[in-house]
Amino acid sequence: MAYEDKILDFLAQSGNLGVAMQVAEYVQKLTEKVHQDFWTRFDEAAMSRLNSSEHRELWVFSPFPPSRWATAWGTCSFRPIKKSSTPLLQVPMQQETKNTRYRLLLGVEWSAEPRDVQHLPAFDRLVVRLRAMNLTFSNQRWPGWNTLDYQIHSEKFILRAVHEPEALVNEIAGVYWQFFLEIRSLVEEVNREVQMPE
Repeated sequence: MAYEDKILDFLAQSGNLGVAMQVAEYVQKLTEKVHQDFWTRFDEAAMSRLNSSEHRELWVFSPFPPSRWATAWGTCSFRPIKKSSTPLLQVPMQQETKNTRYRLLLGVEWSAEPRDVQHLPAFDRLVVRLRAMNLTFSNQRWPGWNTLDYQIHSEKFILRAVHEPEALVNEIAGVYWQFFLEIRSLVEEVNREVQMPE
């Protein structure tokens, strides 16, 4: 008999199923708490890195919206402080949907659908850089993105979030911050060029 079948038989025994269902309910509540706590701590860690750096003069961090914690796609991002009617590049961290156990991804995204940017020299250099970093081109709105090996609702993530929450958050925030540092100057060049009159 397979291991899974043995577990199912055990759960089906008198008295076991009710307890298991109660435990499952508490596990779900713990998973939701882990999810919420992660984004709260991640936002603080990302914001702290930016605010203690010289880049705070040109960039701001937009935190993950609480209304999106356990609904679907959600985004936080490093974005330019300067307001512009022209779409600008930003550097987001996102969670995917429940189907992927809320897998994390990062990349480079336009704040809105951009005009034709293929002629911009800095954009060409950025695309080359993103390809060298193994980022995927999705469409013109997303010049590059990549999924990370973190799924908020996976057993591995939840165990780490419960036993070493600060280490986990700092690890992921570190990956995100390092990515931002590696592409920041090119993103700033593109944002300058895209605002120049044609």
